Amino acid sequence: MNFSPARIALIASLALTACSHDAQGEVDTGGSAGGKVADYTVHYDQTSYMSADNKPQEETTYRTMLADCQKAGGNIRPLAPADVARVGRVHNEAWLAPDRHAIHTEEWHLGTDGTCQFKLEHKDSTDILANGKQTDFDGLAQTGNEQDMASDAGGPIQEDDAQLAAQGAQMGWKKMGDAMANGAKCSIWQDTNGAQVCVWTGGRPWGFSANGAIALKDGMSQEGTVVLWAKSGKGASWTLDTDRFDVGKPLDPNAFSIPKNIVVSKSAP
Repeated sequence: MNFSPARIALIASLALTACSHDAQGEVDTGGSAGGKVADYTVHYDQTSYMSADNKPQEETTYRTMLADCQKAGGNIRPLAPADVARVGRVHNEAWLAPDRHAIHTEEWHLGTDGTCQFKLEHKDSTDILANGKQTDFDGLAQTGNEQDMASDAGGPIQEDDAQLAAQGAQMGWKKMGDAMANGAKCSIWQDTNGAQVCVWTGGRPWGFSANGAIALKDGMSQEGTVVLWAKSGKGASWTLDTDRFDVGKPLDPNAFSIPKNIVVSKSAP
């Protein structure tokens, strides 16, 4: 797994050299030797959206604007029903292994071409690290960038639950208990507004943190964590559902391929 400097610093702050923590996952991790991470594969497919008072925020905004346009009369270009269901959604699919990863993200947002002229704006991005190269590309612009980058597989995270609880409390989060989701164990964390996330606990031997306070960002599982579900609380917060979560299964090789229509520029070393 390729960790950013900020992520490495966070993991270091969570690690306790005085104790070790057994894997809590539902699969055999295979252990690790000499501080090196054991082999693993993880695949997940997730969809999320920002909620406001338990309703999809951006979709609700569109429906309110459309109703106002209908009351005012005049020329209206509404979204197609299928597009309404996509407004504000974030789709994130990841294929992860110690020496490579592929992360594909799509977002759909509300746009306009003038008063009451609604349109759906689409973003499509992919990040691939494989064979010593990092490639990021835009699936719509069909352009990308490649640079040399070695994989950092990380290592076991020796998280202490009491320390996590103390750090979470400082950030307004509290661990509520444990649960099962998508066939895996996860820890439920809740913030002061009642928003909840359930974070996979089985990946610590492979460098995945179970810290719910930092697990979700922009509707996606933060680097080095896997959120299996998120439920909104009061005000604005994210709702996330995992459609698929696999551990220990072969990864789709096509996920690591650059489409032929993508023009990739190489960065200077």
